[in-house]
Amino acid sequence: MNNDIVIREKVNEQLVKFSDKLSEGLKKTKKKFIHQMLFGIQASKDIELSEISRSLDKEIKLIKIENRLSPNTQEPTLGEHINDKILKAGI
Repeated sequence: MNNDIVIREKVNEQLVKFSDKLSEGLKKTKKKFIHQMLFGIQASKDIELSEISRSLDKEIKLIKIENRLSPNTQEPTLGEHINDKILKAGI
């Protein structure tokens, strides 16, 4: 197996574990949002929603992805939940 593939799989596995810890207790849609945002930030090395959306590499129009992700970025309870999980885990 190609070394790059092995590294990519390990990074993705770690990302899944981390996003699962952060999103514990949330609904499935919020869990998916957190995972996609973490993946997008890591892949694009950017925090702009358009760049995160591009890095998700979906066959869906970019604007549709942005419109789906955008409302979650404005939800204050989600940020509080993530902050709480980080503080409790000591991450």
